[in-house]
Amino acid sequence: MRGVAKLSGGDVDSVLARRRGQVWKGIAAWLMVKHVGMTRRDVAQVLGLAGGSGVSYQIKLAKQAMANDSRLENRIKQLEKKWQ
Repeated sequence: MRGVAKLSGGDVDSVLARRRGQVWKGIAAWLMVKHVGMTRRDVAQVLGLAGGSGVSYQIKLAKQAMANDSRLENRIKQLEKKWQ
């Protein structure tokens, strides 16, 4: 969460905030599922989402944002390298 918050230019609370069009929560969800091995249900609890379907939706939005913004995608790849 701190890594995502740093990339977003905010803090953990800003990543967790409920804001329309905010991609960072989805990126955090995707990274937790992919690299930490958390279930979508567990991620939902951490991020304050209603359930696993909310996590899936957030991940979908994050992947779309990364596909449309190569700069964002590169920033996420840099963060991923730290975990590998």
